[in-house]
Amino acid sequence: MQMSLVAAVKPVAVKAASHQQPLLPLQIGVRAFQCQLWAPKVLQDSLRSRSFSASAVAQGSDNLATILQEEQKYERENYSKPEELAAGPPSPFKLTESPRDAHLSLTRIYKSEEIVIDILVNESDADESGEPFTNEAGEIDMDTDVGVIFNVTSTKGDQSLVFEVKCDGSYLQVLHASLETPDDAGDTAYDGPVYSELDERLQHEFEEFLAERGVTAELGTYILALVDDKEQREYMTWLGNVEKFVKS
Repeated sequence: MQMSLVAAVKPVAVKAASHQQPLLPLQIGVRAFQCQLWAPKVLQDSLRSRSFSASAVAQGSDNLATILQEEQKYERENYSKPEELAAGPPSPFKLTESPRDAHLSLTRIYKSEEIVIDILVNESDADESGEPFTNEAGEIDMDTDVGVIFNVTSTKGDQSLVFEVKCDGSYLQVLHASLETPDDAGDTAYDGPVYSELDERLQHEFEEFLAERGVTAELGTYILALVDDKEQREYMTWLGNVEKFVKS
């Protein structure tokens, strides 16, 4: 009985195992192809997108560098030093400037005073008081965009008389005058009167005070040309530095 039971069971086990048909080579190939068709397609699309983005960035940088080069070439070919600067600043002023620095200064000694003229390239030339710019004849000049503003400081010991001056290339106009002392109360110190409200005789004498120290329309013409030239030179340097950055 024991032997018969074993013999009877074996065919069933064999039949159950033989019921699961093995995959044919063609079926294996189709399933593998389907897997390769789905998962790698997502990866391929991602890689294609990244490749396009990198290519677009590289092309954008190349275009920017090319335009920067063209702009530099144009500016350098059309640049010439103004004739007003050929002989240097009016004597006895000395010019001090540094590359990539928008600050310019002219200095001299007058008797016991140190005279310093501070100029900033791109300094706004609009009259903050909102009043129209007038020339020496008292005529109103509505075009307040022409000219350059600078500060003139006359120092004696520990005190300084500071003027804010504007020049359009032909005449000077004093915009403000203040006296700076060691006792000034910081930001709340009295900064001087509204200059245009001063007695005309006082305004005239302040202009004479500056003229005696060499701050004249002639110097103003030089300063105007100096600012334009400095701006142009710094712009060309800026173009070159930006191009180097883009290419690096």
